[in-house]
Amino acid sequence: MIDRGDLAGVMKKADAALAVPGRHDPQWTCAWQMLRAEIMVQGKGGADNAKAIVDAPLPSACVTSEAEVRRLQIRAYLAKMAREDDKAESTINAALALAEKYHPKIVAELILATASVGNERAGESNARKAVALARKQKNKAVEAKALATLSATLIGKAQYAEGISYGEQALAMSQQLGLKTNAARAQANLAWALVDIGDYERAAA
Repeated sequence: MIDRGDLAGVMKKADAALAVPGRHDPQWTCAWQMLRAEIMVQGKGGADNAKAIVDAPLPSACVTSEAEVRRLQIRAYLAKMAREDDKAESTINAALALAEKYHPKIVAELILATASVGNERAGESNARKAVALARKQKNKAVEAKALATLSATLIGKAQYAEGISYGEQALAMSQQLGLKTNAARAQANLAWALVDIGDYERAAA
């Protein structure tokens, strides 16, 4: 639902889940809390509120959970937003290491995150790794996001032919999967590239 742009709907669902009376499994509770923080980072609730959630350590039952990976990932994004690049890189690398050890199914997503939040010089390499691993794991949503990131990276380097090719793949896949936010991003990158190369007719399409 987040990928489809329904932030309000996901937040409502998360709030309802956390409001259910009775004791919940700690990992279940942590997972919903991190989902709330992720939504806040994306624009509903504010980065300050998200920071308050992810700055607090998780209970001992969750220290190797996927929720802890998400907590570190969100902290890395917030550090990047605050232009604390070294902190962002070290934090996203810690998230990736935890995913590699305990949660292999989300490693492609974390590699993709390093392309955006980590060492910028390794951005293209990490985006390519994320595409390859997502394809191997048959994770179409992560593949579409990784293709969009790779496209943007290549276009930023004026490698237009390859960047446009990956952007077109990202756009088609995102539209097929209903990933509205990623589709809009891929489309914007394509338009930018097409304007840069003087193909105004395709850019306006």
